Amino acid sequence: MKNFHNALILGLGAIMLLSANVFAAVVNDKYPEIQKIIDSAIANDPQITGFCIYAILSGQSKLIRIASDDPAIIGAVGDPEDLKAMQNDKVITLWEKDSVGEPIVDITYPINVRGQPVAVAGIKFRQIKDKSVSENMAIADAKAKIIIQELIEKINAAAKPLW
Repeated sequence: MKNFHNALILGLGAIMLLSANVFAAVVNDKYPEIQKIIDSAIANDPQITGFCIYAILSGQSKLIRIASDDPAIIGAVGDPEDLKAMQNDKVITLWEKDSVGEPIVDITYPINVRGQPVAVAGIKFRQIKDKSVSENMAIADAKAKIIIQELIEKINAAAKPLW
C-alpha cells in the first residue's frame, strides 16, 4: 500500500508539473513571439535558471514582466535594477545566490530598437563550477548578447509592435 501511495503522489506531481507548463503557454498568449524566445533559450541552455522580459506597456508607467519562464510572475512589476538598466541603457551584471543558496550570474540587459530602449531582459545563469566568478560572468554575458540579438531581430521583423 505504501508503494501505491508513493506512486500516486509522484504521478500527481508529474501531472501538476505538466499542467504548469501548459498554463505558461495559455497565460502568455499576448506575447507568443517573445515567450518562444524564452522557451527556446531555456530548452537549449541548461545553465539558464530564469528568464524574464520586462516592458513599459502603452498607457502604463511601470516596467511589467510580459514574458517569463515562470508564468506566476507575468504581469508583476520589475525589480529596481531592471528599471535602472533600461533608464541608463546599461547592462547590470550581479553575482548572487538563488533561492537555495547556489551562486548565479544575474544579467539585466536593455533592449534597444532603433536607438530607443523598449524593454529589458533579465537572465539568470547557473554557475559553472570549474570557472572563476569573472569567467562565469563573461560566459553569461556572451550568451545573453546572442539571446538579446535574437529578440531585437524579432522585434524589428514584426509587422506590428510585439507589445
